[in-house]
Amino acid sequence: MLDTAARAELLSSLRHIAQERLAHALHALFDELDSRLFDLAERSRVMAQQQSYFNGLRECRRQRVALETDFLHAIDDAFRIVPATADKPAGRAPLSLMPREELEETLALSAQTERRTRALTGPLQVLEKRLAELLQRAPISPETNALSPESLALAFRHAMQLLDVEVEVRLIAHSLFGLHVLGALEPLYSTLNHRLAEAGVLPELRYDDAPHVVRSTQIPPPKHAPPRRLPETFGERKTEVSPEAPASGYEPRVDGHEVRLTELKHLLQRLSTAGQRSAVAPPVFGNAEAVGDTLDHGVLQHSLDQLWTYEGQPRDLKSTLVETARKDSPDAPGALQPEDEDTIDMIALVFESVRNDPNLPEPLRALLARLQIPFLKTAFTDPNLLEGDHHPARQLLDELGALAMSWCASADPDRALLRQIALIVESLASHHTDGPVRFDQAIEKLSAFLDNGRRRAEIAEQRSIEAALGKERLRVARLRVASLLDMHLRNTDPLPWVRQVLRGPWANYLVLLWLRQGEASQEYRDARRFIDELLWCDSPKVRQEEPERLRAARNELPNIFRQGMARIASHDREVELLAEQLDAFLSTVVAGVPVPDFVYENDPTLDLADLSRQLADAPLENQPLPQDVDAGMLAHLRALPPGSWFEFKRDGEPERARLSWVSPYSNRSLLVNRSGMKVMEMDVEHLARQIDQGMARVIDGTRLLERALSGLVEQLRQISDEAPPQSDQDVA
Repeated sequence: MLDTAARAELLSSLRHIAQERLAHALHALFDELDSRLFDLAERSRVMAQQQSYFNGLRECRRQRVALETDFLHAIDDAFRIVPATADKPAGRAPLSLMPREELEETLALSAQTERRTRALTGPLQVLEKRLAELLQRAPISPETNALSPESLALAFRHAMQLLDVEVEVRLIAHSLFGLHVLGALEPLYSTLNHRLAEAGVLPELRYDDAPHVVRSTQIPPPKHAPPRRLPETFGERKTEVSPEAPASGYEPRVDGHEVRLTELKHLLQRLSTAGQRSAVAPPVFGNAEAVGDTLDHGVLQHSLDQLWTYEGQPRDLKSTLVETARKDSPDAPGALQPEDEDTIDMIALVFESVRNDPNLPEPLRALLARLQIPFLKTAFTDPNLLEGDHHPARQLLDELGALAMSWCASADPDRALLRQIALIVESLASHHTDGPVRFDQAIEKLSAFLDNGRRRAEIAEQRSIEAALGKERLRVARLRVASLLDMHLRNTDPLPWVRQVLRGPWANYLVLLWLRQGEASQEYRDARRFIDELLWCDSPKVRQEEPERLRAARNELPNIFRQGMARIASHDREVELLAEQLDAFLSTVVAGVPVPDFVYENDPTLDLADLSRQLADAPLENQPLPQDVDAGMLAHLRALPPGSWFEFKRDGEPERARLSWVSPYSNRSLLVNRSGMKVMEMDVEHLARQIDQGMARVIDGTRLLERALSGLVEQLRQISDEAPPQSDQDVA
């Protein structure tokens, strides 16, 4: 057993280790937060949003030392003989003040905290037992240990109340807290346990490291929603081509096409050997072995020039091309080289997949399939068309596929985008010069066209998000105030006029204070005190015991009421009338005479301002119960990232919308069209029900070429597996 001096020295050492490790993690958190806020402010195109980020940046820099000190001070609780039990005050931000029964306080932070807790249960339990032994106190729950993920999260939220910043800045800070601070707990627990065991504190305790080790420091998606991006980043498409570099808009990376193309060629050769290639690629008359000579690329290019208006099935182009070549050059051989036939078949299969892709709108399938001709022209002279990672033709096809995925008639009423895509396709298909097909110029034209509407779409989406966020916050504020009034009125029976004043004008004033200043503000607490005082004055048995308090209320409450009503822009005459009625009511109470008759009557004007009526006038959509929706579908929808596209059936016409934003208050999703305009808002349960009923579906957001090649590989695998094995006699 350690003596007192040794115990004090060990505790000091442990405290120093914990504070040093977490201080380092906290420094990294604020360094990255500073860089991220500056980058967001610099890239923001909305002045109000940019100002919000700059304000958050300045506030974080100004309060950084105080916040770090406040957070690290909370760690001392883990090394006290009697652990602190006092509740930490809640933060100032509306999100951090949300009670658990109505919404998750901070979705990203709570999801990461739960994950870390599950992963580190073993080390934390052993650490708590050793600390309890060292401090000679009874063990407490590991979750309440000051070093647990939950306690550290509460300490961080408590420290964050020093910052006067918007909720978006807090969400970024919470996300970085999970990455840096919670990510540092595993090695911290290990070090502290090792130090305690070395000192002889319960060295026999063991825990299984394997199930609890968190190897990755990546922040997982929140439990019920994708990671929330900030407004100016909503709707950014990684596949959009920048006007500065139109031909290289993608990040350098290996896209996996080479593996798919190799397998596709192998499957085609296998089907040819098995005599099953006609199932995917119709044969042509004549072949290289029978004729001896083959069609050269010059003849094929000339024939393709004549077929630039071809709109038939992609798989039928090969026979049409050979027939055209034979008509134009009767003396030319009538067979294709095996390599050329493989190229034609492969590109035909790709565009057959494009033409029948259910993820593309019907008007654009045949239009994009017309790129088969310019693709073939390029493939005959440039083998890197399919093999190269960043060929302009592949980039253009993927870019047009991404635009097509977002197209619907309602979002393009004047058909401007449809016409532009058609012009680009026509200009490539009608290419009749000897030079290469200029896919890079087509990308430049497309980028120039998109740049005109990109800024308008971003601004429109910003406004849609801000409107949805404001509506969500207003609804939460009304629910919070309604709950507060219900709590105050539950055990009292005030006069009808008093009840109406509290549930009407005064409730609206509380909602305004909640939205502007938060529940922790002094003004909000004063407004709550007005409720207590007015209900106390309305209680005959209680008020007689404190006449001085009653006279003070008579002098103060009418003025407080006037000041509050002036904040919500009420009419002066109406405010003064209510204040005079309040003064008359309190005067009769002080004098001990019967109260005026109006306090027993329901005022129709006050009834219209009742908060419960406002909540009833704007109900949420009737949502299906969670047990009525497929659990797998719910999990899939909740895991979808922002930017995912959906198609809905509206009056017989398909309408496409993108997941733009998920409310941190209610998890309701905002969906916008490609112009940034709001299409709808709905809960994930309602969305799952619509999908189950066939009224909506998720659009596959995979790049068009990748989707086509993957589908072809699967299709040819099935055909190859179904092909009967060849006998030796068949081969002979």
